[in-house]
Amino acid sequence: MHLFRWKSFVFATALGVSSLCGVNAHAQDLTERQSIENRIMTRLKLASEYYSRNQLGAALRELMSAQDISKDAAPLQNMLGVVNMDLHRFNEAETAFQKALRLDRENPDIHNNYGWFLCVSGNHPKGQEWLQKAWTNPLYTTPEKALYNAGRCSRMSNDTNKALDYFGKALQVSPRSTAIMYELASMQFEQGKYSNVLDVIDQIHSVEDPSPKSLWLALRSEYRLGNTTDVESYGTQLQRKFPDSAETTLWLARHTN
Repeated sequence: MHLFRWKSFVFATALGVSSLCGVNAHAQDLTERQSIENRIMTRLKLASEYYSRNQLGAALRELMSAQDISKDAAPLQNMLGVVNMDLHRFNEAETAFQKALRLDRENPDIHNNYGWFLCVSGNHPKGQEWLQKAWTNPLYTTPEKALYNAGRCSRMSNDTNKALDYFGKALQVSPRSTAIMYELASMQFEQGKYSNVLDVIDQIHSVEDPSPKSLWLALRSEYRLGNTTDVESYGTQLQRKFPDSAETTLWLARHTN
């Protein structure tokens, strides 16, 4: 997930008529601001690395250290919102996102993340409004992410038709996105379209290696179609490739419903 985009600090450059001492003071101020920016970026990069490994506590510590340097950086507040959201610290997430928006009101990355936060915290209509602001922004380079989140938000509110529409639009923008494909496959499973599920799973496996969840969804679809041989084949793959996964545990217990 593209969590943030660095927005450079804005520096005053109009010196007017000034003495050499004034010029030097300005240069010193500029250097200090650049130093602050670099220190914050170093913390943000570390936090992003921890976040990508799902080490949320370590990511939060880096972000709090960055905030000790300066609170006035939109990317920092944006990522604080995301990490606090994942930690279910919703009050802290709301505060961080509001700060990010005050600092950079037109940033579509913040719109996307804030919209998804509102969906996760139960405010689906308002979340959809912010997600739409993101994907309709012509400067947003990854509108499929906001469309994907809008689809997931629609699923949360049990609006199947809208979810299918958003996922379809997202897939048009990013046709090789396995995350979007999996959401569609999951919806088709819920609708009892098991053959369609298997077709989508084949597409996913043509793009990336099988995962526990993709094998498990395929196995359950074959089970409902009565294809015993294929069920056993997927079960064998699960045991061999992912022996410690929750899906393998379910398979060994034969909890295929």
